[in-house]
Amino acid sequence: MRKISFILSLVLLTFFVFGSSIILSDETQLEIGTAFGNDFYLYATDPINDRVIMYDYDMNYLGVFFDKCDECPDWKLGNPVGIATDRLLNCVIVTDTEKKHAFHVDFRGESYWNQYESYRNEVLEPWDISACEIYDDIGNYAVDRAGNKLLRYDPPSIDFDKNANECNFCCILRFSVPSGYENNPAPVGDGEGEFNNPEGLMVDRRGYVLVADTGNNRIQKFRRNGEFVIEFGGADDDF
Repeated sequence: MRKISFILSLVLLTFFVFGSSIILSDETQLEIGTAFGNDFYLYATDPINDRVIMYDYDMNYLGVFFDKCDECPDWKLGNPVGIATDRLLNCVIVTDTEKKHAFHVDFRGESYWNQYESYRNEVLEPWDISACEIYDDIGNYAVDRAGNKLLRYDPPSIDFDKNANECNFCCILRFSVPSGYENNPAPVGDGEGEFNNPEGLMVDRRGYVLVADTGNNRIQKFRRNGEFVIEFGGADDDF
């Protein structure tokens, strides 16, 4: 009886050790790109493993939220680095630098559509995307890290495009900052509305766009039409 109990204890101990190591391995062998939270969960991009993962607010790992669309084999994450919410559609936007796409994913982890096909021509390296809904003004902003620019895309409905469909829901380019570089990378610069390796952005409740101009050690603030407002930080600031 003691022998059986010993063997059973050994089996349970082995299972616990190896089982725990598998779970810990899944948690630790990753790289957090960006993250956000809603009222229930935290979502984070994992560029190493090409996926978006979930945590609860006690920081318990809950598993993979999204890595591919089962119904669309081509819609598989390649290097997801950015993540944001789209309040209009109540979903998650995942920025993929390898595929040059923005994936819209509902909160069940199912993909809506592979949104930004136009990025293949307009953006060298999409690094972050944010959605804006201010009254009737709806737009999606993207920063192009390698192209040193900020772009805004609008839904076809704004231009009353009756032929638009869900595959190009937000693919109408309104403007780029700096202007004149819609289809070409902008040169590195440190003036107003110029960038050096921009890596992040957000849209506040009033519709102002804040861009992390990483190479210039500053944050630039813009209006919804792309007009420069102010900058914070700079080369001489400890920022």
